[in-house]
Amino acid sequence: MSKIGTVYNIPITASGGAMYIITTLTQLTEPSSSTSVLCEDYKYHTLQYKIANIDTSVVIRIEGSLDGTNWANLDANGTDTTHTSDGTYIATFDGGLKYIRFTFVSELTLTTATIDVVYMGKV
Repeated sequence: MSKIGTVYNIPITASGGAMYIITTLTQLTEPSSSTSVLCEDYKYHTLQYKIANIDTSVVIRIEGSLDGTNWANLDANGTDTTHTSDGTYIATFDGGLKYIRFTFVSELTLTTATIDVVYMGKV
């Protein structure tokens, strides 16, 4: 598989005709939320995130919104996710949303971790 490059909010038509977008979000270097992605035209949502330089543990949350102001945790149980080691992770969600974002909730001990997030939405 060859890498084509990063596409920023530009719809792409795959060879099978499916429409999707790929967007790189702002790197998170401290507890905060990423910029939100307008994703209302897409039913399938995938976030790939890479965590580096974890000191002890990092807590993250992926959130959705219908109005861009009020946010809800998209985890099936409404719980945040804790990671204790560096790595690349994938989260997927199906369903209608208007906005999606990634939140770096906290880091135990120091705040040395960085989180890079890529969003893909597919029709």
